[in-house]
Amino acid sequence: MFEDEFTGDWVHADGEWHPEIYDPIDLDPAELVCGATVPIPSCPTGAGLAIMLAGFDNVQVPDAGVLDRIVGFERLAAWAAAGQARALAELTTRRTAHDVNELPYAVEEVALALSCSRIAAGSKVALAIDLAGRLPATLLAWEQGRICAARARVLSEGTQRLSAEDAAFVEDQLLIQAQTLSPARLKVKVSALADSLDPREIEDRHIDAAAGRRVIKEPREDGMACLWALLPADQAATVWAAVTARAEADHDPDDPRTADQRRADALTDLATRYLSGATNIDPVTGETGTPPRVPAWAQIQVKLDAGLLLGTSTEPAMLRGHGPIPASMAIRIAADAEWQRIVYDPTTGALLDVGTTRHDPPPALREFVLARDQTCTWANCAQPRVDLDHVIPYPDGPTAEHNLDAKCRHHHRTKQRWNFQTERNPDGSSIITTPTGHSYTSPARDHRPPPRKPLPDRQTHAPSGDDDQPPF
Repeated sequence: MFEDEFTGDWVHADGEWHPEIYDPIDLDPAELVCGATVPIPSCPTGAGLAIMLAGFDNVQVPDAGVLDRIVGFERLAAWAAAGQARALAELTTRRTAHDVNELPYAVEEVALALSCSRIAAGSKVALAIDLAGRLPATLLAWEQGRICAARARVLSEGTQRLSAEDAAFVEDQLLIQAQTLSPARLKVKVSALADSLDPREIEDRHIDAAAGRRVIKEPREDGMACLWALLPADQAATVWAAVTARAEADHDPDDPRTADQRRADALTDLATRYLSGATNIDPVTGETGTPPRVPAWAQIQVKLDAGLLLGTSTEPAMLRGHGPIPASMAIRIAADAEWQRIVYDPTTGALLDVGTTRHDPPPALREFVLARDQTCTWANCAQPRVDLDHVIPYPDGPTAEHNLDAKCRHHHRTKQRWNFQTERNPDGSSIITTPTGHSYTSPARDHRPPPRKPLPDRQTHAPSGDDDQPPF
């Protein structure tokens, strides 16, 4: 049922679904739903299904009906997501019709419009282009709600290394199974079939996979962070062996730490030794080597209220690239001369202003702008590795605090293109205008921590009648 693409909608009559083009706004949801006589699970995706689901409440149906509604919403979400994918493919096709190099900038438009990161937008665009071009049957099945976004992505990513012909063969063999298999089980089948079709040897495939090795740091709650690495298997084994050996080297039977805690501490210890130069010892003199230079964008920087150092403030400090951290951690970092501490005005949340008439900002101005902006100032970007960009190009614009902001290399280049316009407001916010004429505002960086919920007043004891006794 519903194998062919249909751009209208459907009505249920005589126990069957029939295609019909109509204005769903003119329909009474109650008439379309007709109680429990209309089978929601078999209803095609589209405006009709949305009206049916909105036509009555969960409390009006038995448990089986509620479950059918859950499935119906899932299929409706698939239809909406697949429709978005078709629109994404259309926009990027228009942008790249005359120049394939326009693709990254089309992704920027999507990222700004959806208020998401460039990576997230790029992932959506890549999937849309791939399905519309190589796997149209998968896109149609997604649009009809027969598969979900996760299954569509498995089929797309699992066939990336194959020719268009072989990818179509995988789609033909597994698309029906994809409707009932979990994404994890589908991935196993897609991978096995793709392996059998891939003419390359495993050595060549490994070389391509190893090119994607990387290390990622993700902030977590309560002053914690996750460090994740994708490595070739032998390199991962080397890191694991080093961390395990270091964790066991000084293990005391009375040590209360678990094995996981000791390995975590060992990893930090190895990194700390490297940064202090302790791992670079002269074999002749035995002297500790020179500590390595840490790039400015990767330096540990803690931002705190001046009162925190004096013990008069309880506002949380902020760790660059992470967020709020406990006061004890902030004071420990601030006391270390190796790291940079930024003390802000707790009243305004702003830093001081510096300026110069040279194109290249002096170290003091550069440090100020990096401390003020923290990351790329492009809307929805949080890349810490940045350039200093003249908002109004030099020499028309001065090399001063109000005309400099931080932008990652990609957004620095994007801003310089003719069809992207940026301007900086006096309050420190900036506006980005895209080729479609849509504008997006990136607010000024406020260095103060988020507002805290006021604590309830403590209940006081009634007077005891004895003025000489302090209240308890």
